Amino acid sequence: MLVRMDHEKAWEYEQKAKQILSQLKIRNFDQQVKHLSGGQLKRVALANALITEPDLLILDDLGTEMPGQFTNVALYGIINDRLLLGKPTIISTNLTTDDIAKRYTPQIASRLRGSFKRVPFIGEDIRLMKNGGLV
Repeated sequence: MLVRMDHEKAWEYEQKAKQILSQLKIRNFDQQVKHLSGGQLKRVALANALITEPDLLILDDLGTEMPGQFTNVALYGIINDRLLLGKPTIISTNLTTDDIAKRYTPQIASRLRGSFKRVPFIGEDIRLMKNGGLV
């Protein structure tokens, strides 16, 4: 998506990007994408979502990321900001409510349990059908 903006808006956007990249511990901002690790690529994608503030955010496969303090801080920030802004968010996960409570902080589990509606997957999992029962 290309957006035309005046110099002041561009400066504000750049400052916001630098702040978010710094919070996500992304250094070497000018490094080429092909030289980034998988974890760095995920952080850049996360930064992009935070910088651009999309109308709809989809967090796919919650629970597959590496657990840790960074993940908890970033995830809570995203969920809380989206809720405060009233912007829709879809979270895809294979985790149960109990799994979420064990894996994440009480604040994250509480936000997910209290502010999101669980919609169960209905039907056969095509991945299992394609791989002979192996995901």
